[in-house]
Amino acid sequence: MLNQTDASSIRKRGLWARSAPATRTLAAALVIACLALGAAAGAGAAFATKTADHTPDLTTAALAGALLGLPAAALALALLSSIRSLLAISESLRASALDNPGPSMLRVKEHGDLESTAFNALIGAAANHDTTAAEHGSPDADTAQLVPACNALWLGIILIAPNGTIRYANGAARAAIAAAAAPAPDRRTTQEEIDPIGRQAAETTLPHPVTALLAPGAFLRGAVDHADELRTLRYTVRPLREHEGGGAVVAIEDITQRRAADRASHDFVSHAAHELRAPLTNIKLYIDEAADELATDTDRVRALGIINEQADRLERIVSDMLDLSEIEAASFSIAQGEARTETIIEETKAANTPLALDKDVGLTFDLPPKLPVLKGDRRKLFVAINNILGNAIKYTPEGGSVTVRAAVGERLFTLEVEDTGMGIPPADLDRIFDKFQRASDPRVAALTGSGLGLPLAREVARRHGGDLTVQSQIDQGSIFTLTLPLPTAFIETESTRTAA
Repeated sequence: MLNQTDASSIRKRGLWARSAPATRTLAAALVIACLALGAAAGAGAAFATKTADHTPDLTTAALAGALLGLPAAALALALLSSIRSLLAISESLRASALDNPGPSMLRVKEHGDLESTAFNALIGAAANHDTTAAEHGSPDADTAQLVPACNALWLGIILIAPNGTIRYANGAARAAIAAAAAPAPDRRTTQEEIDPIGRQAAETTLPHPVTALLAPGAFLRGAVDHADELRTLRYTVRPLREHEGGGAVVAIEDITQRRAADRASHDFVSHAAHELRAPLTNIKLYIDEAADELATDTDRVRALGIINEQADRLERIVSDMLDLSEIEAASFSIAQGEARTETIIEETKAANTPLALDKDVGLTFDLPPKLPVLKGDRRKLFVAINNILGNAIKYTPEGGSVTVRAAVGERLFTLEVEDTGMGIPPADLDRIFDKFQRASDPRVAALTGSGLGLPLAREVARRHGGDLTVQSQIDQGSIFTLTLPLPTAFIETESTRTAA
């Protein structure tokens, strides 16, 4: 490849060779030759027509012959101009083959001939095309940009040629194929297993139901869901028509989270139906007992008490579901007001004492003489503490005990609920804060529960800037610790009182 200087020099020599002295001399010689030939032809004609009584005028005949030679001279000049333009065009094209000049550098000087005019018009059209392509993006440039754009997609894309070989696979598709070829611990993945380009689709780790849709020459439209131990992938195959290049395109989508959400939604409906059915059945049963004509007043009072208890249970379940629905919809809000912890704990004690008495579970409150007034949502804080205490009593066997302790630190209010219940297996300590999840202990399954109380309690704590944690040992009990931030005014008041 020549450098820029050499190429420019060649172009200049080619484009301007037509104006060299030799070219001008050649043109003049052609004109003189045409005129001379015309004059000689005139003189010859004069001699040929000489008669006895007439002596030819050679000068006049020569001039007449020269005049007749003028058209020939004009034709010769036109041919010479065309030849000069063709030579210039030839040199311009030769220079473009050696270098990559712009359209303006390829133009030739016009002399009124058709060749130079047409060539310059062609160069101008090419320049306009380049300008338009630069403004709107050329197909080649768009294609070059598609590769990094496709590699940035989370969706896997595989392009299958008409003969069934893989022409292209973006980064997500390569990762899916490589993951499907995950080797055993004692074997390494080969490059051929990872790089699918140029291989038949059936020779890769694509699932068999997918490759069955990619038989060469008989591509079928379809979607296949394939699950392994870690994730679920959806393969969608779409054949391409002939005007689209033929073959097929395969889209790979990770639907693991979607499937998990579907299962969670199904579990929600199942648990909700189960939790609502039990209290409704009890209410219906005891309404019939209270309406029985043979029932005594004592029986009616007992039936109404159970109905009231089951109605409260229904209200708690529905309230928890509504709160969790707000959390899922990102519309769960915390009202900012005064929340007197002393009042909340007293209400929680009143709500859970009957349950503790029925189960013969000792319920003890170890509280400081002064409890703080927190900033937050009083109703939601009551729900959180009530769920924690209710769980502790529910999962503590008969004859056990539940102790509620409160402490005021420098910046945090801490509430501990300790029970002597069945405890929680270590593997379930994190799961119990997920919706509808309960401990895997078989003894837990025998007790009614929605699996909503603890997730809601933790969410309320965190929305207030605190947290809910647990420590537990099997058959020894659990300690749930709720921490909430103290208001700035309370901290300043306590600091002033301590300093005094």
